[in-house]
Formats: sequence, C-alpha cells, structure tokens
Amino acid sequence: MAGAYIDDGGLMRKLGHLVHLGEDMTSPMRDAGEYFLRRTDERFDREQGPGGAPWAPLAAATRKKKRHPKILTESARLRGSFSYRAEPDGLLFGTSVIYAAIHQFGGSIERGAYSSTVRLRTDAGGNLLRQSGEGKGKNLAVFAKDSNKRARSVRYTTEGFTVGIPARQFLGIDDEDGAELEAILFRHLERKA
Repeated sequence: MAGAYIDDGGLMRKLGHLVHLGEDMTSPMRDAGEYFLRRTDERFDREQGPGGAPWAPLAAATRKKKRHPKILTESARLRGSFSYRAEPDGLLFGTSVIYAAIHQFGGSIERGAYSSTVRLRTDAGGNLLRQSGEGKGKNLAVFAKDSNKRARSVRYTTEGFTVGIPARQFLGIDDEDGAELEAILFRHLERKA
C-alpha cells in the first residue's frame, strides 16, 4: 500500500504515549481509517487538499481530452482505491494505485523517443483510405484490422517529451482532521474508563 507518512507532532506523540502504555489501538484506528476514507472522498468531491487548498486546475489540452470534468476522476480508479489497515499501534492508510504518488507530490514524467509500425487500409489501387466527415477526424487515414487484406505498413518515429504534473494533495492531516482524531482517541479512552 502506498501512502505518505504524515506526522502532525502533538497527535502522534499522544498516540505513541498510549501505545507505550500497552494500549491496543486497533479499535480507534479502525474508526480513524473510516474517517479518512470519508475525508479523502470529500477531497475528491471538492477538488481540494488538506486545509481546503484547491487543486491546480487542469491544462486546457487535458480538459479537451477528458471524458469526466472533475480533476483526478477520469475513471474513478484512484478515488475508489483507498483502504486502511488498523493495527494495535497505528494505522496504515493509502492506495495500491501506482500513479497516486505523482498526483500527491507532483513531478515530471519523461517519455523517450520511440518508433513503431501501424497498418493502414488501402483501396484496390493502393491508395490510403481516409475518414470522411467533419471536425478533427476528417481526412485521417483508417487503421487496418488483421482481417483487412488491403493494407500498407507505415513506420513512424516520435520525439521524446516531458509532462509536468502539479501536486494535487488528497492525503494529509489538517486542523479539522487533527481535532477529529483527538476526539476518536478521547472516545476510546472514555469507553475504557
């Protein structure tokens, strides 16, 4: 499970003290895990990080390609991937989605130059078939399926490129989260008393 180690200082010291006293924290950590599942989902709804910081807007080119208007919600794979594991001495919260880290912390993705071959459909005279219609797809060559007998193989090369991804934090503990976690610990201690 991937996640970010987050230490807000005081809250973690209180939790550490309870663990040091031999207190089994599994039950309050389960409550905290459920709380963080809700909070993370809220952050995706609001497109905001901890503390209400708005996520960086999408680039115009990215907005044009997307099917879903919300940031980080094209397939909902990332949003629906969060889970937790409550343990006697703490909580593991995160995701197994490999691209979560680039969105949480930001960074650059580099793609090197590469070459490939495509099969394009041809007519009986060997001329490339073109798409008809209007708009972006007008006059583009038509890809050939394996079953198409009339086709021409075309080799192409692309240049490398770099894509910058801004940080859009969805994990973290803000003041509201800290207060709720303290309340969870307090309720646990009240039940024990």
